[in-house]
Amino acid sequence: MTAARGTGKVIRVCVFCEKWGSGGIETFLLNLMPHIDRSRFEIRPVTAYLESEAYLPRLRELGTELTVLSDSRRGCHTQFARFYRLLKREGFDAVHLNLFDGLALGYAKAAERAGVPVRIVHSHNTDLRKSPLRAVKLAVHGLCRRLFRKAPTHFAACSREAAEFMFAREIIRSGRWTLIRNGVDAERFRYDAAARLRMRAELGAEGAFVIVCVGRLCSQKNQSFLLRLLPQLLARRPETLLVLAGEGEDEAALRAEAEASGVSGAVRFLGVTKRIPELLWAGDVLAAPSLFEGLGIVAIEAQAAGLPTVCSDRVPEETRITKLISYLPLDDTGQWTERLLKSGDAARRDTFEEIRSAGYTLRDTAEAVQRLWENIRTNEQIKGKK
Repeated sequence: MTAARGTGKVIRVCVFCEKWGSGGIETFLLNLMPHIDRSRFEIRPVTAYLESEAYLPRLRELGTELTVLSDSRRGCHTQFARFYRLLKREGFDAVHLNLFDGLALGYAKAAERAGVPVRIVHSHNTDLRKSPLRAVKLAVHGLCRRLFRKAPTHFAACSREAAEFMFAREIIRSGRWTLIRNGVDAERFRYDAAARLRMRAELGAEGAFVIVCVGRLCSQKNQSFLLRLLPQLLARRPETLLVLAGEGEDEAALRAEAEASGVSGAVRFLGVTKRIPELLWAGDVLAAPSLFEGLGIVAIEAQAAGLPTVCSDRVPEETRITKLISYLPLDDTGQWTERLLKSGDAARRDTFEEIRSAGYTLRDTAEAVQRLWENIRTNEQIKGKK
């Protein structure tokens, strides 16, 4: 095997996310891995617990297996200890921790104790989900981001908002964090008019006004908001079809809500699918009414597919790559109805060059990540919002 550039050896990297399911972090990692130079880096994906097996076949296709620390959601101290023992035993050169709350920074502390020389914390989140204990969790989050602030050697985030949520103020003020753009396979998503027609035929959506929503079926992604919009949309365009792609804990409640509202005939639950490009080509508009997002990679994928995109104003501005995207507050359903209908009438076009020029290809993302793994500061380090 060829030696890593400038190091004399292949760099062994533990790529960690706390839970492994079918969410945005897992999608980011699966998209990234084929573009990593395996002659320079050996990757070991690790998770604290397995939430869903939906993406495991894709990992195997990439020639790797997932290491699972536990068969259940055990207490954080138990998971930290298991992670420490794994790192101590394996002797990784770097850990890349993909995290969504401050408590999980304890994994960075475990890596420090285990003697891992490069410890990267990569923030993918901007808030915590609503729950009865949310106030307590936010307090713990704030405490841990201060308590463990010295454990990482490098700080990265998918947006400025994600950096501000995860890292202590002195990290933000000093500009010691690196922006890692969530790139997409721009060539794979490049608009295909013929494939659009084929996919619409498969969906039974010929002649329909198709609204696509891609993401985990959970409160954060806020699919319930779209179900509440549907009666207004159907009154204006009776051929409206809402296609929900993803799985999650809210699926049963969303199905029940659609049934109770009398709109179930206009909703299609697709589950997890590998055919996201085809689905985006088949749609007339993407709707992303998220309550919060670290970035919102599907909004970038939609623009790469030439699909008009309507997001909540909780989605970071870093997703604005083309003129296809717009942001709306969640308290005005009338404005959402009008924007979705208007956006759906827009002509489709090829946006490949815009995505590439903005630096949102997977090649760009892979190079930025690999520079971090080599313990070299990237040119993307910023001291303020661009």
